[in-house]
Amino acid sequence: MSSLKAISQLRVLLRDMERSLGLSELTDVERDLLSAAAEVSMSTGTLKTADLMTHKLTSSVPRASFFRALRVLDMKGYLVSDADLGKGWYRLNPELK
Repeated sequence: MSSLKAISQLRVLLRDMERSLGLSELTDVERDLLSAAAEVSMSTGTLKTADLMTHKLTSSVPRASFFRALRVLDMKGYLVSDADLGKGWYRLNPELK
């Protein structure tokens, strides 16, 4: 199988999974940020904005777009602010895991 065909099949599979999870309504930046959040929070359950900004999926996103996407994910309930840890700390919504 050619590499291009394999990538195509993976993209189709990914889109199907995103659609089944209700993530197709999100922008590309929002989906990348949510994916980064899931990966960053794997070890501790929490994530810090600074760690998300340097993640390989989001490091090239313009700052304004990053924070806009972060606000949208918070407003839509994908991320939850963790006030106990302070400003800039979040958790994935437990219902999404």
